[in-house]
Amino acid sequence: MVILLLLFAVSIISLGVTLLVSSPAFLRSLTIGLKALNLGLVVATFSFIEMGHSFINDYPLAIDAPGVIALATVVTVDMMSTLYVLHRTYGDVIIYKDKSELRNFLVYSCLFLITMELVTVSNNLILLFICVGATTLASVPLISFLKTKASLEAAWKYITIAIIGELIALLGIIFIASSAPKGELGKLITVPFQAFSNFDKAMSSTTFLLGVAMCLFGFGAKATIGPFFVWPPDVYVESPAPVSALVSGAEVNCSFIAIIRIFEIVRPDAHVFYPSSIFLMSLGIISSAIGLARMIDQSSFKKILAYSSIEHAGLIAIGIALNQPLAALAVYIEMLNSSFSKATLFLASDALTPQEKNINRSANVSPGIAVVILASIVALAGLPPFAGFAADILLITGAYMSGQYLQTGLIVSIIVISIVVLLYRVGKILLASGTLEAAHQKTSQAPNAIMPLYIGLLSIVMVSIALHGPVVSLLQTATQVIVR
Repeated sequence: MVILLLLFAVSIISLGVTLLVSSPAFLRSLTIGLKALNLGLVVATFSFIEMGHSFINDYPLAIDAPGVIALATVVTVDMMSTLYVLHRTYGDVIIYKDKSELRNFLVYSCLFLITMELVTVSNNLILLFICVGATTLASVPLISFLKTKASLEAAWKYITIAIIGELIALLGIIFIASSAPKGELGKLITVPFQAFSNFDKAMSSTTFLLGVAMCLFGFGAKATIGPFFVWPPDVYVESPAPVSALVSGAEVNCSFIAIIRIFEIVRPDAHVFYPSSIFLMSLGIISSAIGLARMIDQSSFKKILAYSSIEHAGLIAIGIALNQPLAALAVYIEMLNSSFSKATLFLASDALTPQEKNINRSANVSPGIAVVILASIVALAGLPPFAGFAADILLITGAYMSGQYLQTGLIVSIIVISIVVLLYRVGKILLASGTLEAAHQKTSQAPNAIMPLYIGLLSIVMVSIALHGPVVSLLQTATQVIVR
């Protein structure tokens, strides 16, 4: 509990620093130091849980293995985005033109970080719902930060869909609460997730099933699964690159943690479990298929990443729904790998000129950024030697071992086609002119802005290496939340 308090204390101090410190140089130094401290606290939490220590308790805020995995992606991507904003001096659109705009951006991103951290440690349904809703409110000022017509329209589309999803989830929570035994109405939404096993009678009701389905459907709006796949292309394209990295690499994982929590409250032997799994799997298959189909004919780098994100979100949803240990392990590996890959690619995309963002024109990127893009694309596609390859193999194996052969065939088809499409479409950015022309002047103007890209690439590599080390035990502990 102490580490959690320190984590939030550092985040709140970061917010205070951005509001009170007037010197740009001092603000930059303090912000970088506090972000590094935040990341260090997450690493410490990671280590404690990996060694078998438990942070689960009866408090409204608690941390377990799935929570710390999501928290690691949130804090890492936030640090990458913040570093990029602090050092960014090149690109087609300057995020901030003066100190006040920089301060506003940092304040909004601090608020966004705090709300996402709260989602990862929420330990009951009502708090989870409130914190997921708070991430929506905190992200809107960032999405519309450029104040262009297109960015404002993207923000309105995003908040409209998110609110619809959250209202559906709220209705689901009300259904779950109303399924409680007489005299305990409302208790189900305030007890810790681990205590739901004491409410066998509630789980046998149709009301509980409807509530679970609505929560999965509603929280899926922010996870880009089901019919809610329409907002990512606009949001990711029209937002500043650091915001696209935060939303795709951090906030989406928070939404999946919410979905995992919903599965956590349903006992596998309850009759509502099977229909809930089928429902989530259907949403995942629909999302993956639509994301893949729309990615094929895209000519915008960010839109390719957006539809690839939808396709990966669908695979994660399928992995959760399979209720199989290997598939559940694939879920967490995919969350880590795709989070760091997408965040790195969105930040790297901002180093491209408007001409280079159109795939039909020649590439003109610096060698360093070209290496980052190439490695990140390979990782996102799920090719060896990166962790995405292990996630795909585990997901396919898990589906096959669970006896769901039709789903296995669909998963294999989606993965193979997505690899081909992603490499082909993005390859045209790097190879359209036949060579990679160095743009040393561009990167020399802001050499420090490339550092967050290398941090992202290092994170991708570390996840891949960690699969052969002790972190596997933490991932296996996390799978027990999905498969019980």
